[in-house]
Amino acid sequence: MGFRLALADAGIGLPEDRVARGPFAYETGYEALPALLAAAEPPTAVFCGNDVVAIGVLNAAPAAGMKVPDDLTVVGFDDLPMAAWEVFRLTTVRHGLGELARQAARLLVRRIGGEVDRAGERLVLPTEFVPRATHAPAR
Repeated sequence: MGFRLALADAGIGLPEDRVARGPFAYETGYEALPALLAAAEPPTAVFCGNDVVAIGVLNAAPAAGMKVPDDLTVVGFDDLPMAAWEVFRLTTVRHGLGELARQAARLLVRRIGGEVDRAGERLVLPTEFVPRATHAPAR
């Protein structure tokens, strides 16, 4: 949702046919990339829901004839320790997993206690862009 909101703020839409869904697993990225690239206007960048999906995309790119970052920018989310490994050097978005877990537990306790209604409560936590080697400058 945050990604869509940022795109909207920049005046960019994200059509549903440009979105691949699946588990936060390597296979999701690996299997989704060929379908995304088969579009009439293939993407020049892929933003993944987590770093593991992004690593799947990174590994599928050469088989699809794509060079990262020359032909395709790949960005993950989470900043797992292996994202910084020399073999990946994945550009990603870092967030505080510990704080996310604390806030989720706090909201759950409030919900169980009847303090938060079914619609829930919106909470936005800070993130940090971590540029590494898998993104190209904007064109």
